[in-house]
Amino acid sequence: MKSVKTNLKNRCSVRRCGRESARRSLCHTHYDRWRKLGEVVSDIPIREKLNGMSPLQRFLRSVKKKKGCWGWRGATTKFGYGQLTNGGKHEMAHRLSYKLFVGALAKGMTIDHLCGNTSCVNPKHLEQVTQRENTLRGNAVTAKNARKTRCQNGHEFNSSNTRMSVDGKRICKICRRSWDRLYQRKKRRQIKMAMARRGM
Repeated sequence: MKSVKTNLKNRCSVRRCGRESARRSLCHTHYDRWRKLGEVVSDIPIREKLNGMSPLQRFLRSVKKKKGCWGWRGATTKFGYGQLTNGGKHEMAHRLSYKLFVGALAKGMTIDHLCGNTSCVNPKHLEQVTQRENTLRGNAVTAKNARKTRCQNGHEFNSSNTRMSVDGKRICKICRRSWDRLYQRKKRRQIKMAMARRGM
């Protein structure tokens, strides 16, 4: 009789779960949800239940609607983007949100989070843009460099003072001429020294 009680105590406290508890009387799945979201979602997705649901119903099950951002309560990538299985394929939650509430994505386009919150799936916070535009709106090194209006020496990047390198980087012409002069001086000095050593 005692062993039966122990087994019941070692079960997840969430109704209809029945899995073995790991911490705080919760199984691993519910404990992770509690740790990430601060609450335990009792109606966790069960495969049998989800099979008969439309993509919209499945999507809304994992959304926490708020006044601003809609929080994603389901699975996420390591970068914080929501993801789910739709029609047997993995799909990003924000892309599905855009398709469901706004419309289809044009070929070669991507979705930008206007709010800057990667886990947000509010369609009002999503905009269809090119990959280049999405990158330039971010805070990566590429975006920061693209926003610069002057070179490291303070010369303005404009049409008369800027040329593009083969790999697409902006080069300041004033700085380049200065570097070229320094390089030529250094080369001449090295040639003179080499000739002096040879006694020429």
